[in-house]
Amino acid sequence: MAQLFKVRLKQHYIRIYKVLESICDWSVWLYIIIPALVIFIGFYREWWMEIPQWAINIPWDLVSMILITLIICIGQIKIFVEDADQVVLIQKPNWLLSLKRFGLVYSWFVLQLTTICVPLVLLPFLVLVSKWTAGHIFMLVTYVAISSIIPLIVNHRLTITASWWKKLLLQLLIFIINSCIIIVPMFLYLAHILPYWIGMIFYFIVALILIRNYVMTPLNFQQHLTIANESKLMFTQAILSQSMELTSTSKRKRPILFKNSQRLSRRKDVGSIIGEIFLKSLMRDYNQLKVWLMFLSVSCFAVTQVPGYAPLAIILFLAYIAFNLFNLQWELWCKQDFVSLYMKLVEQPLKARRAARNPLIALFILIWLIVATCMILL
Repeated sequence: MAQLFKVRLKQHYIRIYKVLESICDWSVWLYIIIPALVIFIGFYREWWMEIPQWAINIPWDLVSMILITLIICIGQIKIFVEDADQVVLIQKPNWLLSLKRFGLVYSWFVLQLTTICVPLVLLPFLVLVSKWTAGHIFMLVTYVAISSIIPLIVNHRLTITASWWKKLLLQLLIFIINSCIIIVPMFLYLAHILPYWIGMIFYFIVALILIRNYVMTPLNFQQHLTIANESKLMFTQAILSQSMELTSTSKRKRPILFKNSQRLSRRKDVGSIIGEIFLKSLMRDYNQLKVWLMFLSVSCFAVTQVPGYAPLAIILFLAYIAFNLFNLQWELWCKQDFVSLYMKLVEQPLKARRAARNPLIALFILIWLIVATCMILL
């Protein structure tokens, strides 16, 4: 059964890789992911050298505990069952039980890797502001490793099948209970009411009892098959929603801007009209607008982090990135069926692209210049 679980785990990551590959092409890596990593590494290095003024009065130990608690409370045990298992595995209860046990170990291990990312990212603030030592971090990691198994099994056992509002209320109740399981002993320890080793022993005993009950309980195949299929669907929708708008054809929403499709200019050539259509589609599409607003906010923040007249050089680099991002987005938009029909009527495609690109790039450069001017004057 270990071999079967290994095959299922490999299929799971291959599926994730294919979904991510569908939206993360070379342009996304070159213009978004790699610059974001470089910027984060630069900030992380600066945090170790000098803590920013805004971070001094923030209780980072409380922030880290809240983030870790949120991650633990939404953790789920992944049991890789498939529709085809109804033919073979449902006749082998012991095989399904082995899959369930391997799923618990794997889910617990992934949960620890996820939670440990929180203190690693916040480590400069925890060490330099909250004065944490290696012993404090070790105690936190050990506490999370033992206590996190309880909400993990609680979420697995209290799987809810009800109407959406009942399901929402019950999930909220479970979330509050799991939060109390993690946070209450930690606050008692910080208030010097509950010794650390007593809480660890108590959680260790409770965790052993829950694990024993979990590994001996037969697997409810149909219930977990439904959960596995819903998890795959939610992940695919969450990823694809970043690159395309997932809307229902049965209900059309009125756009917030240009409800009556007003013209932006008086030009009547097809190229100008196509450029205006693109700008309107951009401002009507929440997902595309969100990407550009995120890019604008991050770029403005980058402009504020360089001294002297260096922001002017940064603006040129940012304009080049925006220029290429826009061209890629324009090419994808022109490949859509209803757009490609009109593009055949455009005598000068480059003019149409400039009509759509120039106002957007000019607006971005104007905002960057205003931010840079304010930083230079201050």
